[in-house]
Amino acid sequence: MAATQKLRWWKMILLAVAGLLFCLVAIVTVVVEREADYSLKSLGSDGVPKALILYHPSRDAHFTDDLSLAVAEGLKDAGYSVDLATLTGLTPDQPKGYRLLVVVSNTYFWTLVPGRQGGPSRCWSEPCQAAVLP
Repeated sequence: MAATQKLRWWKMILLAVAGLLFCLVAIVTVVVEREADYSLKSLGSDGVPKALILYHPSRDAHFTDDLSLAVAEGLKDAGYSVDLATLTGLTPDQPKGYRLLVVVSNTYFWTLVPGRQGGPSRCWSEPCQAAVLP
């Protein structure tokens, strides 16, 4: 009888821990996948080829912000006119007028399909060609 009572307590404790873990994962998922505000910035240079850098801003470390700006500087030095935009539901699925499209995403992003955040999902449903710099 005592062994059955002990087993019941262990089951209740395990169930409570599993429930807490589930709640924690749900909360972290909501926080991580919260959509950023849409912004589009032109970063100098009047180069003929245009490049669009889409990125999801970092909340704390600003790594993707810094990385996107570094890529933009390199593209400007290569003669590109660069636009920098946040990857949100307002971002066009197929941006027009760009020779190069760069997507920068956080490493902790929980979704595998960029289209879920409103980004360019065409490459996930049909073949895409990689942009090649001259």
